[in-house]
Amino acid sequence: MPHSTTLQSVTDAAKSGQRFCKTCEMDIPAHELDFDCFSCGVSFHLTTNCTKLNETAINGVKALGNNALLLCNECVATKQRDRLIETAAKIQQPKEDKQMKALQTEVSEIKKSIYELNESFAKKAAAPPQPPLPPTGTTSATAQHKMDHIPREGIRVRGLPESTSKDPREMNIQDMNEIKKMTDFLSVNCEINEVKRIGPYQADRNRTVVFTVTSKYHKRLILLSLSKLKEYDKVLFVSKELNSEEAKLERALLRKRKELIEDHELARKDIRIRDLKLSIRKNGEWNAISDSDIFNPEYDPK
Repeated sequence: MPHSTTLQSVTDAAKSGQRFCKTCEMDIPAHELDFDCFSCGVSFHLTTNCTKLNETAINGVKALGNNALLLCNECVATKQRDRLIETAAKIQQPKEDKQMKALQTEVSEIKKSIYELNESFAKKAAAPPQPPLPPTGTTSATAQHKMDHIPREGIRVRGLPESTSKDPREMNIQDMNEIKKMTDFLSVNCEINEVKRIGPYQADRNRTVVFTVTSKYHKRLILLSLSKLKEYDKVLFVSKELNSEEAKLERALLRKRKELIEDHELARKDIRIRDLKLSIRKNGEWNAISDSDIFNPEYDPK
């Protein structure tokens, strides 16, 4: 039966689940495909008579199904289609601008990398030729001397628990993971070259760990970030790796510290070694003990 198609009737029909054709004003069965205008929302029977489309267009709409965005002739005539296209373009434009800026940034980074590579190649080309390498398996005396004097960017860590594994490889992997965990906690992104324990294994104590990093910059960054370890889940003591002379001096200072603690009944927390100097805390302030006093048998820290 015919039904008067107005905006109110379309709204009422949508609420009730009914659909009416705008052209013939007859009901559209729920199981049939119809032509729904994307702009005004009215419906038509998907036939040539009601839509005024030819058979080819009707078949195209059927093939697209719900993927088709359709506009009735009235909305086309009132330029609703143009306004919809303009709105869609405005919505899409910010997204395209953002993508373009990201692409431009990426291109700039690539250009910068290419420029730096070219600079590096140019410097290598301008450098004087290097002497030939010694045969494989041999090392010249000069080369060995240079290798022995290359500064190691090493860092000591005391207090790191030993692995319970008896496999040396597994023990080293655990130490490597623990050092990486610590550097990540310090927010230092660096490559760790080597991790090793100092001295023979002893079941009753944790040996000192020494690890090396790729550059002096990363070593300095780690040492400057040590205050963060107050919030770490382990109590660790971290310092730069010592050479043989520095290690010898540190051992002497440790022995003297032990003597001062025992002979003068000092609290361990009030005497410490910092930067290879023995310091004592008096009245809340730390004061370095002079070299002449450290090894003076009559020195009284109090």
